[in-house]
Amino acid sequence: MSTPKGRPPQKRAELLKALQTAARESTTATVLFHFAIGERFGFSGSDARALDILDRLGPLSAGEIAEKTGLATASVTSLIDRLEEKGRVRRVRDPKDRRRVIVQLGKHSEDLGEFYMAFGERMQALFQRYTDEEIDFIVGFLRVQAEKIREETQRLTQGKPAARPRGSRPAS
Repeated sequence: MSTPKGRPPQKRAELLKALQTAARESTTATVLFHFAIGERFGFSGSDARALDILDRLGPLSAGEIAEKTGLATASVTSLIDRLEEKGRVRRVRDPKDRRRVIVQLGKHSEDLGEFYMAFGERMQALFQRYTDEEIDFIVGFLRVQAEKIREETQRLTQGKPAARPRGSRPAS
C-alpha cells in the first residue's frame, strides 16, 4: 500500500502508534456521538447502543441484549424498563416459544430511525471515496476490532483483569 502524496513513508512503529491513536479517537467519537443522541432524545448512551442493536439485529431477549452490549443482566433489565416506559421498546411473547419474552423497538423509536438514516446517508457518501478492495479491508478490520472490544467489555463486566498478549509487559 502506498503512502499519501507528499508524505514520506513512516516507520512501522510510527504507523502502529498512529493506527492505535486513530482507533482510540474513533471509539471516543462514537461513544460521545451515542451519548449526544441519548441526551437529545432523553436517554443514556447505553440506552442508545441498545436501541441501535435492536434496530440492526431485530427483536432480542434480555439475555441476548446483555450478550450484545456486554452489560450485566440486571443492568439490561433496568435499561429495558427505562426504554419501555418511554415507548422506545416493548416486551412481547416470542411467537416461537410463548414462555420466552423478547424485546422489540417500539413505535416511538421512529424519530431515531430517521436520525440514523440521515447519518447513514452521509456515511454512504464518505464510503464512495474508497475502492471495493479498501472497503473489504476496512470491513474486516472493523469486525475484528469490534470483536476484541466485545471480549474486553465482557472481561470488565465479569471483573476479570485486562487480557494481555503473550510476552507483553504492562505499560509504564
